[in-house]
Amino acid sequence: MVRGAVGGHIGHILLQRHDSGASGACSQGPVYSVYDSEVILVFLWNLLWLSKTGRKKLQAAGVLSGLFIFTWCHQIFLPVILSGLYMALLVAMGRWILRLFFRGHPLPFAEEVSMALVLGSAFWMAVVCLVSLTGRGG
Repeated sequence: MVRGAVGGHIGHILLQRHDSGASGACSQGPVYSVYDSEVILVFLWNLLWLSKTGRKKLQAAGVLSGLFIFTWCHQIFLPVILSGLYMALLVAMGRWILRLFFRGHPLPFAEEVSMALVLGSAFWMAVVCLVSLTGRGG
């Protein structure tokens, strides 16, 4: 998609071949790839989008659409979403444990989320270890 948009002298520089060999890799100077050009184009999109409009909701929509297109093209959209859901699940489990033991002691939001993430992760590790102990897990 974006690969066809890069042309001319800049395109030639950005689309140079990578040398994957270990010998002489440092002596050749900087080598750029197609992905470097895509990152530059997405950065410029977001920069120009943010500078052209004064409305905050329109700026957010432009940045989010740029990020969506970038992550979708690089096939990392779904893994990022699933990892975020997994982190949210760990935080939710940790908040449940935190409220179970520290019911009357409110914490600041940042500390509560941090402790919830650690407690949720520890709880999940303990569950996985217990399942593995029974010989049922992989």
